[in-house]
Amino acid sequence: HLAVPVPGSPVPITLQTLFVLLAGMTLGPRLGTLSMGFYLLLGMTGYHVFAAASWGHGNVLGPTGGYLIGFVLAQPVIGALARRSRGRSPGLLAAALAGNMVIFAVGLLWLQVWMQATPTQALAMGLGPFIPGLILKTAAAVAGGRLLQPLSGKLNLRRAAGGRLSA
Repeated sequence: HLAVPVPGSPVPITLQTLFVLLAGMTLGPRLGTLSMGFYLLLGMTGYHVFAAASWGHGNVLGPTGGYLIGFVLAQPVIGALARRSRGRSPGLLAAALAGNMVIFAVGLLWLQVWMQATPTQALAMGLGPFIPGLILKTAAAVAGGRLLQPLSGKLNLRRAAGGRLSA
């Protein structure tokens, strides 16, 4: 529920992207996508799961909605690249960077439309202030992915899901 306001931006600094990256790296493309979809569903139906313990469909329709949708859309990309990496840092870094690109592309596009801003203004509000944290969270996700990805394979998520879902 940590959210640090950014002056001049409706987008707060959070740790959400770290856990979004880790979800894709450890759960894979399908379960990662399902988990993020479930996260959005919980938040839209009244559970206080979004940044600053907020909730409701207004979060998805508001200025940060594009980032939230990007969380879901990034999962197949992160999951597929992370799976191919076999737990190696360069591959996990590629997965994290590609996932961040999806999240920020959708988030910035939505922010630009929502704020009726120019592309330069959207970049200044929705990307510029977040670059230092983005670097740190990406590094943390790669390190965490190296530790957690082997564990997720040992848990055999496919069997835990009753054989119906594939990690």
